[in-house]
Amino acid sequence: ETAYEHKEKRNILHLPRDLAPYQLSVLPLVTKDGLPEKATEIYKTLQDAGFTAQYDQSGSIGRRYARSDEIGTPLAVTIDYDNTLANEVVTIRDRDSWTQVKTHLDNLEEMLRKYHSYQLEFKDLGEPL
Repeated sequence: ETAYEHKEKRNILHLPRDLAPYQLSVLPLVTKDGLPEKATEIYKTLQDAGFTAQYDQSGSIGRRYARSDEIGTPLAVTIDYDNTLANEVVTIRDRDSWTQVKTHLDNLEEMLRKYHSYQLEFKDLGEPL
């Protein structure tokens, strides 16, 4: 109960990153124009690398973030047009602060490993947006 918060009409479960049921969510910004396919590819790559991840493409991106927050998932990796499809960059959103950073796909797996082993904090995962 101490990990539960109601913030701006949303429920957030602030579980420590090593206790959360999922380490991250992979979310396409929209469900068209190749974004779901790229998001699925990234999702499968992260699962194969040993991450506990969930994939969600239903509803608006805000609602997907809310669902992820409700179950305590600390990070959401968002796939979009300009960053991901054009430049191989993803946006990472923090559950607790709702801030976002962007990082290159080449660095994603290593950065996530360091974050989940408490070697990095969220602000160190990439360039702020």
